[in-house]
Amino acid sequence: MGDDWFTGAAGIPTEIRSAWIFALRAERWSGGHYHPNSVQHMAVIEGHGRSRIGSTIGEMVALGDGSLGEPWFVIEPGVPHEFYPVKSDMIVMSFHTATAQELLEVSESGASIRHYE
Repeated sequence: MGDDWFTGAAGIPTEIRSAWIFALRAERWSGGHYHPNSVQHMAVIEGHGRSRIGSTIGEMVALGDGSLGEPWFVIEPGVPHEFYPVKSDMIVMSFHTATAQELLEVSESGASIRHYE
């Protein structure tokens, strides 16, 4: 399959070029980082927790949960962010406007850069 195998699929905006599912461990911050070359669209599938996006702290809840809190986030390129699952692991889906081969993740300290594959 090519990089754009899901472009035009039902409900997925055409600017999305890659998708990921992560299990974030309970009671641990995910680590502050940013993506200099991608908009990140992210939603909680299971669990709940806290988010820090830029300087804003918020609550995270699963899609369809119905509680107060935000289930869906859009994070612009270069904006630092991290997540903290409360009480249990949190499962999130993350969509990016960069392809898997292009996507960069830079730690907030700038000390490390991770390339996804």
